[in-house]
Amino acid sequence: MVDKTQRHRNHWTPWSVAEITFVEQHYGQLSAREIGERLGRSTNGVARIVQLSGLSRGVTPPWSEEELALLRTHYTEGIEYVMSLLPGRSRKAICQQASLAGLTGRSSWSLEDKSFLEKHYGNLPTKEIAARLGRSVSAVRAAVVKFGLGTWKNRPWTESELMLMQAHYSKGIDKIKALLPARTREAIFAQAGKMGLTEARLWLPDEDSLLRAIYPESGARGVKEKLPHRTIPAIKHRVTSLGLRSFKRKKRVSRVRHDGGG
Repeated sequence: MVDKTQRHRNHWTPWSVAEITFVEQHYGQLSAREIGERLGRSTNGVARIVQLSGLSRGVTPPWSEEELALLRTHYTEGIEYVMSLLPGRSRKAICQQASLAGLTGRSSWSLEDKSFLEKHYGNLPTKEIAARLGRSVSAVRAAVVKFGLGTWKNRPWTESELMLMQAHYSKGIDKIKALLPARTREAIFAQAGKMGLTEARLWLPDEDSLLRAIYPESGARGVKEKLPHRTIPAIKHRVTSLGLRSFKRKKRVSRVRHDGGG
C-alpha cells in the first residue's frame, strides 16, 4: 500500500502545464481521487484545478463505481462528510444522485437541512427540494408538517389523496395515516367527515337502494329523514359517487332559466 506521503508527493509544488492538461483530459473518466493518485496530488487539489479550469461547469461526468460506492457507504454520515470524499461533486449533484439511488434512510433533520426547507418550501417544487436534500418526497412532506412550515396542511386535497381516502379509510386511521404521511390525523378526520367516510360504517346495499329511490324526488334532506345516522355531507358525497341527480334541483334550475329568459 502506498502511504499518504507518497500519494501526495507533489502536494507543495506548483502545478505544471502537463499536470493541468492531464486533469482536463481525464476528468470525467477518472475520479478526482484517481487523478490525484496518478499525479501525486491530493483529491482537494485536483478538485481546485477542476473548478479553476471550468470543467465543473460543463456536462456533468458520469458517476464512477468508486464514487457510487462511497456515496452508498457514507451518505448516512452526513452531506458534509460525503462532499469531503467527493470534492469534484457539488452538494446538489450528490443529493440528486443519493435520491436516485434511494438513499433516504436518514431519520433526523440537521439544522442545515431544516433551514434549507424553511427557506425554499413554497418557492421550489417539493420534488426538487427532496432531490437537493437527498430525501424522498414523502419525507419532505412529513417534515413540513412536523415543523409546521406554512400552508401545506391547508392545501387542497388532490385527486389521488381523495382516492386513497375512499379506498382505504375504512381500514382504520393508522392505515390511511401511513398512506398520507403529510396529513395530520385531525386533517384526515375532517376530510373523512366531508366525504362521509367512517372506519366502521360503510354504505350498505339497502342504504344505496334507499338513496336511489328517495334522493331524486326528495333530495339530501329527504334522505336524512330516513337515514338519521348519516350526515348531509355524507349523503351528498355518496349520491355523487352513485351518479344520482335530484329532480327538485333540475326543476329549480329550469324555472330560473325560464323566468330569466322571459
